[in-house]
Amino acid sequence: MEIPESFYDSEVRNGFYIPSFMKRSWAATLQVLDEMSKVCLRHDIKWWIDWGSLLATVRHKGFIPWDDDLDVSMMREDYMKFNRYAKDELPEGYFVNNIYNNPSFDEYHTRLLNCKDIDRSEHFLKKNHGFPYLAGVDIFCIDYVNPAKEEDERISSLIYNIGSIATNLPSDIYLKDIPQFKDVINDIEAISGYDINEDEPVRQQINKICDALMQSTKGEDATHVTCMVLHTGRENFSGVFPKDYFETLVFLPYEFLMVPAPICYDKILRTIFGDYMKPYRGGGVHEYPYYEPQEDTLKEMGCGILRQRYLYEG
Repeated sequence: MEIPESFYDSEVRNGFYIPSFMKRSWAATLQVLDEMSKVCLRHDIKWWIDWGSLLATVRHKGFIPWDDDLDVSMMREDYMKFNRYAKDELPEGYFVNNIYNNPSFDEYHTRLLNCKDIDRSEHFLKKNHGFPYLAGVDIFCIDYVNPAKEEDERISSLIYNIGSIATNLPSDIYLKDIPQFKDVINDIEAISGYDINEDEPVRQQINKICDALMQSTKGEDATHVTCMVLHTGRENFSGVFPKDYFETLVFLPYEFLMVPAPICYDKILRTIFGDYMKPYRGGGVHEYPYYEPQEDTLKEMGCGILRQRYLYEG
């Protein structure tokens, strides 16, 4: 991926100042997206820009000036295929972070990262546009919604309630460690139809059960699709759409790239955001900038903050 040198310059967008270091963060994130897309191209995996990043694409033709993440989505079959191939085909040091590869991860999407730890080595900085921190892309899975309302509510309730149990368990607990929860484990097995073994952490297995429940409705039976973890966890979640909204993609400009987006992007954005072309600063689910906690780690280690190098550039 070739990045124009001018991309790193500080600038003002929509009245919001973006320093050079944030531009390098964006560049590192786009590098991860580029590596992801190479795996997808090799294996005919369909993906598209989604959620807040779809809004960013249509409204800003790139990152929202006061945001710093990147979201994409894949249908379940492609999502599972990507996770199967990615861990062996991505550049050295990349990490496919999900409930299958990391017992401590407690989200039902994949977080694709360019590294596991802060790396200030010259080699890493050269590869990642002068950005020493973890950068990544969130990959969301889109599943089919059961067309029978009662069955959809039953599945959603199962996922929510079983998943809540996992949230309250340490990531390194095994069956042998919690004999007092035997009845609860038996109930989970009976209700879900899945067995919990003694060889893997319990929380990880429960998360896998929830993930299996999310994909229990088949495409030929459904008319609508959604991100099931949001559908089950948010009351009156608006992100349930006809499946044909995502069958055809178009390419739209994003910074210096072209990215795939659903052809019905206007309908999708209006449903989720309403009058989405009117800029609104807020609504994010993480602090800005996202790398501040990593900087705090460096401070605790007595190390300098590389961001200072770029504060007065541009």
